[in-house]
Amino acid sequence: MGTGLAVVSAYVLAGELAAAPDHRTAFAAYEREVRGYAEGCGRSAEGVAGFMVPRSRFMAWFVNQNYRLLPYLPWKGLMAKSARKTASAIALKDYTGFEVTGPGGPAPRRRPSGRAS
Repeated sequence: MGTGLAVVSAYVLAGELAAAPDHRTAFAAYEREVRGYAEGCGRSAEGVAGFMVPRSRFMAWFVNQNYRLLPYLPWKGLMAKSARKTASAIALKDYTGFEVTGPGGPAPRRRPSGRAS
C-alpha cells in the first residue's frame, strides 16, 4: 500500500494546494483528507509484515509453501480483497477546474525541448 498511499497523497496535496487560498489552509485540508486513509494503510501493512519479512526459517518455509499452494487454497482471494478494501477506503475529490498559479502568475509552459516559451 506504500506506492498507492504516495500517489493518493500527492494527488490530494496538489489538489488542496490548488484549491486553497494559502498553503496553511491547504496543508490542514490535506491532513483532514488523508489521515484516516494513511492510518488504514499502516494497519494493513502491519498485518502483512510477518509474511513479507519472516523472522524465522520456519516462517520463511511456511510463507514459501503458502505462496506455492495459494491458487489451490480457500483463502486465495483474501490478499487481493484486503488490498482492494484498503485502496478504496478514501473518496477522492475532483480537483479539476482550479487554475494553478505561482507567486508571479501562471507557471510558464515548457516546449518539448525543455526551453521555456
